[in-house]
Amino acid sequence: MLVCPSCRLNHPDNAKVCLVDGTPLENVADPRLGSLVGGCYRIERVVGAGGMATVYAATHTLKPGRLVAIKILHPRFADDTKVRTRLEREARAAATVAHPNVVDVYDFGLTEDGVPYLVCELLVGSPLDRYRRETKLSVADSAGLGLQVARGLGRAHDLGVVHRDVKPENIFVCRSEDGEPVVKLVDFGIALANDEARLTAAGHFVGSPQYMAPERFRGEADTPATDIYSLGVVLYELLTGVPLFEASSLPGYLLMHLEQAPPDVRERQKVCPEGLARLVQEMLAKRPADRPADAHIVERRLLPFATHKSRVERRVSANVMDRAKANTKDLDLEAWTRRVSVYRDMLRVGWPAGEPEELRGRVDDLEHAVRALRDARKSDHALVAQLDHLDEELRARRAQLGRAISTLATDLSQARAEFRARCPHPDTWRAQLERAQALQSEQPHVPEAENLACMREATASYGEWLRAWEAT
Repeated sequence: MLVCPSCRLNHPDNAKVCLVDGTPLENVADPRLGSLVGGCYRIERVVGAGGMATVYAATHTLKPGRLVAIKILHPRFADDTKVRTRLEREARAAATVAHPNVVDVYDFGLTEDGVPYLVCELLVGSPLDRYRRETKLSVADSAGLGLQVARGLGRAHDLGVVHRDVKPENIFVCRSEDGEPVVKLVDFGIALANDEARLTAAGHFVGSPQYMAPERFRGEADTPATDIYSLGVVLYELLTGVPLFEASSLPGYLLMHLEQAPPDVRERQKVCPEGLARLVQEMLAKRPADRPADAHIVERRLLPFATHKSRVERRVSANVMDRAKANTKDLDLEAWTRRVSVYRDMLRVGWPAGEPEELRGRVDDLEHAVRALRDARKSDHALVAQLDHLDEELRARRAQLGRAISTLATDLSQARAEFRARCPHPDTWRAQLERAQALQSEQPHVPEAENLACMREATASYGEWLRAWEAT
């Protein structure tokens, strides 16, 4: 990914200069291969580098055979309070969500030189933008991918987390055990929880302008509807193969998202079902209140258009190293045990009248060291087994909690949908009240029949809306 060294905004691979200030884009090199992080993560290779951090593949030394990903801030941001806070926020947000379509976060801390890092599952696959270029997607395939993103967003929103940067680069496509695509939402670095303050200073924003909702350009509060709009932009690209809007600058995207009506999907994709095209159009509504009420509704409306296999919730296949590596140390230990026996035989044969005390002492020390190492290894194996058991127990409890949250969220989502269906839009009675007020201002002392009828209609509409709202 290309990044502006000045404003730190991410850009697509085909970009040359920054959309904001025209600065030439650059890639960031890596310095940490082979080091040990957090006392138990051995860095193996670079997975990817961005403007603020580098992601590495690492081996968990306490759990041989397990690979993880480590995201480490670039040293120049180590003292940047806002950047550090964003990484901490990413760790908390992703760990809170705990869903098959959201990356799992395991750990968070500081390197020996004081640079923040977070540890998460290592994903094998590709970002959605590359996956789309390399894979011929049908309408059903695209709907299935969008369905999984909606599931992940739905869980995040249920727990009060708004992602705020939904885009193809932050949607990773992996594989399940049976080879089906599994979507993972990543990079919650600018996510916002209900009880957290915004980190963005006045007049500035973070995010990707190609996928930003209109209200974000206006500096309004971020809500789940913000993510729904961004997912709508992603779905439009998946279905049509082209961007929703194309501009050469940030102001260009700002004007398009604020003012320009989104084109109908069927103008570019003739085989797209009308219901799916209508859903995308609703997700791209300029006003948040005009979009689907929540991500669960988006998920339910995508279901009929998705492939049959994508309708079933799947998990990413386990990512483990060759287990032969895990057994290497045990084999070495057995070899040293045999060496001790050989050394004792050599002493007996070489000095039949009596072994030299110094040499015998060295062999005794070696035997004690091998025995101590064997005992330590047994203890380590027991601890690893205990950790694995705790991990399994934690996963089971999180899954149980997730099912409970999903049940409650589904009920709440259905209540929202029923509420919208039963009550008129608030704009209906607002417009009627404004009309009544205008008529009254023209003839304040002589209420005519038109004035009275308009006011009765407005009052009735408002009463109906209020009763429906109170019923939910």
